Order: sequence, then C-alpha cells, then structure tokens
Amino acid sequence: MFHRRQVAMSAALTRAADTIRGLIRAADGSEVLEVQIEQAQRQADRARDLLDGLEVMAEAAARCYEIETGRAYMPPSGGRSGRDARQTGGVFEAREWLEAHEREEAARYRIEGLPLAVAGDRDWIDHERVWDILDRTRERFRSRRGSDMILYHKGDRKGTDAIAAAWARSREVAQVTFHPNWRAFGKRAGFRSIDQMFDTPKRLGGVVIFGTTGIALNLADKAEDKGIRVLRIRTGD
Repeated sequence: MFHRRQVAMSAALTRAADTIRGLIRAADGSEVLEVQIEQAQRQADRARDLLDGLEVMAEAAARCYEIETGRAYMPPSGGRSGRDARQTGGVFEAREWLEAHEREEAARYRIEGLPLAVAGDRDWIDHERVWDILDRTRERFRSRRGSDMILYHKGDRKGTDAIAAAWARSREVAQVTFHPNWRAFGKRAGFRSIDQMFDTPKRLGGVVIFGTTGIALNLADKAEDKGIRVLRIRTGD
C-alpha cells in the first residue's frame, strides 16, 4: 500500500515540477502568472512532504518484513526507493545525469550579483537623477564590494520603478520585480512586496528611495532596522 501510494505521489510531484518549469518559461510579469507560480510551488511542496513521509514509512515496513522473514522485500509494483535499495549501477548513472541536467537548468535562471532595492513616488519624473544615482551606486558595488548589481523593484509602470527598470535595461543590469498581488492582499499588497525583497536568499546590499511615498519609506525603515544602508532622495535634493 505504501509503495503504490509512493508511485502515485511521485507522479504528482513530477507533474507539479513540470508545471512550475512551464510557468517560469511563460513568465511575462503578470499578476495572474505570479499567483499561478505561487500556487504551483505550494502544491509541489506538499507533494514532496507527502512523498518523503511515504518513503520513510515504506522503507521501515520493508525492513521489518526482511527482519521477520529473512527474505528481501520487493514491492509488487514500482520499486524500493530507500537509499540502500536504489543504489544500482544503472540507477546511479541515471541519477547523476538527472542531477547534472537540473544543475544546468538552474544555472540558466541564476542571477549573480548584489541586490539593490529601489522604490519611490509614482509621479517621480526626474529621470536624470535616478540614472545618476543608480550609475554611481553600481560603480560603488563594483569597486568596493567586487560585485555587480541586481535591481529589485515592484515593477510599477509609472514613476520611480519604471525609470529604474529603463535604466537596468539600458545598462544590462539584471532586475527582479516583486509585483504587488492586489487581489490576494488588497491595500497591503505593496508592503507585502517590500517584505518579499527581504526574504530572498540574497541579502540586500543597499536601498535607494526617491520621494516620500509610504511604501518607499516602509522599505527604508525596515532596511535600516536590519542594518542595511539606505539612501533617501527627495525632490530638489
């Protein structure tokens, strides 16, 4: 029973992983696709947890059978998935190939660099000021920290975010957008996006805010609480 359930759950996990890969390839920055990716990740995590639990229970039951009967246990369908049971030559080589393939796939989407989070007013129009600050900050990252920049922003189509995104495209700087999920979080969606910038594996190398919008000030305050350097630019500075 455990092994049959394992086979079914393994297939579900494979489908979930394929779904995530497809959504990543189709990513267009839309809110709908962001929600679909989050849902697919939750389903994959749940399937992985269930599969891990089933594997432990199935292997424990198989070992009990072997101790009691003195005979090797082989399931009627599928195969043993315990560490000892699956280390045959063919399986070992296949797993090595699969791991190398997945490392190559992951490398295609890996972004190297130090993140700089940017936020600000939606009515900010001083393009030259934004470009000048980002140029100087990028050079500082390179000279003092030996790292290129990754631009974090909320992906707004107006004001600071849009100007910073245009700068990143022009300078060929990698950028990651944290689109607010207004449908799920309502008025707190923008603040939720700010929180996500702090939850990535890469620690923020700095924060720049342009103006005095509430979300930008929230980003600055949270960064300073974590000991991250913040540059605050206001109109006329």
